[in-house]
Parts: sequence; structure tokens; C-alpha cells
Amino acid sequence: MIDSAQILPQILDRYALDVVRHEHVRTSENVVLKLLTGDGRAFALRIRKTAGADPAPILSELAVLRDFGAQTGAIVPVPLPARDGRLCCPVAVEQEMFLCAIFSWVPGVHVAADRISPAQMAAMARAAAQLHAFSATYRPPADFVRPVYDDAWFFGPESWSADPEFVGRLANDAGAYLQKANRAVRDRLRSFPRDPDTFGLIHYDLHVGNFLFENDAAHLIDFDECGFGHYLFDLAHVLFEFIEDPRFPDFRAVALAEYAAGRPGLAIPAADLQLFLALQGIAYVNWLHRIFRRDGNADAAAGWIPRIVRRLRTVLA
Repeated sequence: MIDSAQILPQILDRYALDVVRHEHVRTSENVVLKLLTGDGRAFALRIRKTAGADPAPILSELAVLRDFGAQTGAIVPVPLPARDGRLCCPVAVEQEMFLCAIFSWVPGVHVAADRISPAQMAAMARAAAQLHAFSATYRPPADFVRPVYDDAWFFGPESWSADPEFVGRLANDAGAYLQKANRAVRDRLRSFPRDPDTFGLIHYDLHVGNFLFENDAAHLIDFDECGFGHYLFDLAHVLFEFIEDPRFPDFRAVALAEYAAGRPGLAIPAADLQLFLALQGIAYVNWLHRIFRRDGNADAAAGWIPRIVRRLRTVLA
């Protein structure tokens, strides 16, 4: 874990905040601390473990959060400008570079998937619709750089299906089925419309853990992976982990109704949602492949692949 005693003074020296206490929130791809000020306010400090060669994608993510919050009133983690006006700060500790940003604190609580209510499902769909309605008219600033989640992303040379070593680690039946599903989803995605009503800036990682629930609202957090993709990918992600849940038909109906209310005039045929539910399965296998390439083992895949196959069989039946 990053030594906060070393890095915090450097970061806080660049912000006009009277921080009196901090708490560790989590360590994953980033380290996140909660900062408490003398006047009772709270902020979130995100420290990237490595700054990388190009800060443009991170600055673009922060611009999205700033503009989305300002233009819609959505409660999201809005970046706080430093004293010099920048939205993030590079910090060096023992010759290692970190990229740090401070965000407004988002109220609410996490809710486990098995405790999600229909009202909370409705709130998640409303939040997705609000983001996509904003995206449909958003004009990003100059030098905006975010990933594009298209055919090349899901099925190209960096995907799971292009890595013989990873494919060879899959159980024969599961591997054969996933290859078949991969081809079917790829062919359908290539013919799916890509226009301003269907494709734009998306969150990309809309699982239940990236919502904070407050009364009847669901607040979006963790925009690390936001980029350009099909809007239905986000809505399908909200629903994907419930495919095997007996409540799924009700959740799907609620989500579709609330999403449509937030994007008037947009019809969502059942087959379109099914396509993106299936694409979620492919995206999850790509995620497992990234873990495999990073760690060199397939332990995570062993637990996840059977679940993914079951869900794909359900939506592609």
C-alpha cells in the first residue's frame, strides 16, 4: 500500500483544503482515501499507482465528470481543481510517479446484488439514461482521449479469443461454446446501428458496485473505464449479473421502462437488449483474459467461466 504519510503532504500542498483527517477507503487499480476537512466536508482522493506515459486519457475522464455534473446536476465524483487550476497532479515518491485527483464526496451506500430492490433497479436505469442523454449532445474538449469499445476492442488481436494460451486453459465444452457465442455476437454487433442515438460516451463498468444508493436515487461512481460505445452496453451491464436471478424478468421490465422514460422516443427491441446482454458475457471473458495476462494464471477464470456460460446460454437460447 502507498505510504500516505509520504504522499499526502505533497498532494495537499497543491489544494486549498484544510484536511484534518483521512481514512483509507480501498486499494484496487487505484488507492482511494477519504479526506475530512476542518469545516466538516468530505472529499475522495484517488492515487493512481502509476501515472503512465500519457495523462490525456485521465484528464479526459475528469473532464467528463466535471461537465456531466455541471450540465445535469447529477451527483457524481466531480474533480476539484488544484490551486493552479489543474484537475489532477503528478506526484513523485521515491522515484515513482503517481497521478492524483481529489473529487467531491458522493453520498450513499453500496448494496449487494442479492439485496437490490425493484426501486433500486429503476434508479440504476434512470442514472444510465441520464448519462446517455447527456452523452448524446456532449461535445468533448480538445485533446479528448478515451477508449472506443467497438468490434476491434471485443474481438480484435488483444481479445481472449485471439490468445491460444488462454483458450487452451478453458475446459473443452466451455471453450467450444464460448468460441461459438463469440462468433455469433460478433456477427450481430457488426450489423448493429452506430449512430448518435445508439453510440456515444458510456460508463462501460455499470455493475452494482459502481452505484451508491441514497433514498430513491442511484449515483454513478468510478468512471475509470468510460469511453465510446453502444449505449445499450451500459444498460445490459446493469442487468447482466441478475440473469440467473428469479427476479430477472421483473428487473428487465423495470429497467427498460425507466430507461425509456429518461430517453423519450427511443425504442429498445427485445433482440437488441439480448445482443448486449450476450456481449456482456464476451466482455467478462475479455476481463478474465486481462487478469490472466497480468498475473499469469487462470484461477479467476476457473470460477467465472461456468457462470458466464450459463448466462450466455440463457440469453442466446
